[in-house]
This record gives sequence, C-alpha cells and structure tokens, in this order.
Amino acid sequence: MSGWGFALSLATGAIFAGLLWFVWRIWGARALAPYRRLHYLQAYHPVPRQTDVPAPAGEE
Repeated sequence: MSGWGFALSLATGAIFAGLLWFVWRIWGARALAPYRRLHYLQAYHPVPRQTDVPAPAGEE
C-alpha cells in the first residue's frame, strides 16, 4: 500500500501546481502588465533624443 501514498503525493502536488499556475495566469500577468507595457514602449517606440539645442528667441 506504500505505492498509494506516493501516488497521492504526486496527485496533490500536481493539483497544487495547477492551481498556482492558474492564479499566476490571472493575477500575476495583470500585476506585471504595466512593466511589460513600459518595456514594450521603450523597445518598439523609443523616445527620440534631442541632439540640437534650440537657439534662443530672436537669434535665428
């Protein structure tokens, strides 16, 4: 009967891992969404750097 204890342990671990994955898919991704969006914007829409300094008014 010792095999049943091992099988029960594996089943419990699998259920717990599945629940943890499910919770991560719902709330973990939502929690990290702002940072993912920030990295996406930085990677694909870089802010143009200003290389030339505008002249003061009246000196153009």
